Amino acid sequence: DVNVAEHLTKALTKDELIANYKQHIVDITKKSRIRTQEDSKESRYRVVNCFRSQGHKLIDEINDKGLTVIDVEDSVSCAVKECIDE
Repeated sequence: DVNVAEHLTKALTKDELIANYKQHIVDITKKSRIRTQEDSKESRYRVVNCFRSQGHKLIDEINDKGLTVIDVEDSVSCAVKECIDE
């Protein structure tokens, strides 16, 4: 009956154990960059509907350039809406 821990400590030095031990490498900069990109994507707006009015007398009186109506939604409200629908 040989104790495995005692055998390992006798066979390998502390420096060898540290060098050969599987180490988890964490790249904080990359992780932060990815999180920032995901937050940026989530905070964007998406065009849902675009309507350009032409030839309406009331609108022409107000503004000679016409009127463009754009409906937008953000991804956060879409995610909440999808959760409610399910």
